[in-house]
Amino acid sequence: MDPIMIVFGVIAGAAFLSRGGDTFSYTPPSGGNYRFRLRKVGSNWRTYVLEQPAYAGRSSDGHMTHRYYDDSQSQYYVCYDPMPQTESDGRAVAKRWAERTTRYIRYGESF
Repeated sequence: MDPIMIVFGVIAGAAFLSRGGDTFSYTPPSGGNYRFRLRKVGSNWRTYVLEQPAYAGRSSDGHMTHRYYDDSQSQYYVCYDPMPQTESDGRAVAKRWAERTTRYIRYGESF
């Protein structure tokens, strides 16, 4: 590969990361580390769960954890109704979901 192209790729990648891209992390006040990826699907924004704490013996089924599974992405995303219509709404949903998930893991409280 041409060295100029490699340098351009690194610079373009760094610029993308510096503006935040479509992934972000969140740590709820009660603890736990979460990382999400936002993706526009039709007119909705899906909040994919990239990293989260383990369920520590609690049920991890989709209903209890408010997650759907996207076979095409091989990833879970947050189940929320109505689905977010903007990127900022997707981020807000991710934060609320992380807070409630931490509460579910610690205390068994449902959403």
